[in-house]
Amino acid sequence: MKRTIGLAIALLVLLAAPASAHVSANPGAVEAGEAAAITFRVPNETTDADTTSVEIFLPEDASFEFVSVKPVAGWEHTETKSGDKITAVKWSGGTIAPGEYQEFSLSFGPVVAGSLEFKALQTYDNGDIVRWIDPTVEGEDEPEHPAPTVTVTKEGADDEAATSDETSDPGDEGEDGTDMATFAALALGGVALVGALAALIMGRRRIPS
Repeated sequence: MKRTIGLAIALLVLLAAPASAHVSANPGAVEAGEAAAITFRVPNETTDADTTSVEIFLPEDASFEFVSVKPVAGWEHTETKSGDKITAVKWSGGTIAPGEYQEFSLSFGPVVAGSLEFKALQTYDNGDIVRWIDPTVEGEDEPEHPAPTVTVTKEGADDEAATSDETSDPGDEGEDGTDMATFAALALGGVALVGALAALIMGRRRIPS
């Protein structure tokens, strides 16, 4: 019951939210550990120009021991380094037409709990450059060009949350059990009512006129 109500609310929120075609990082949340694989989805928001390059900047305060780039057919990638540290990856040579999108993936690590902000530059063949660099601040409206962000949770956080829910909440199973008991009681009550009515009718038929 709780899950059904929650799903309905989430659907209403999704339908009410305005359509967004921002550059996004997927998944938006990962667990702390050795490595993370993130895919950046880059849409073309124009109607008359092609995207010709995409550059993703790694978080300035992150110290990844490795960064790997997944090849994308039709695109070439180059890395910008500061010493031995990769600070940005740029894809070029391909195109993203209006109404289309492309995905670019990176694997890096280790990742620690916190928030990772990946600033991005999207260049079009008409010379326009869209800078996806604005920070998203909790409690404030989303900026026009938010930087893709990934939340890194502590290891085992999901397991701890699940354990806490099982301890403090009887859970859906208990609620379903209560619902079944209620339905059973109503059904028995209905049968008893029908029986009583039948007995009343038969009794009246036996009364002499």
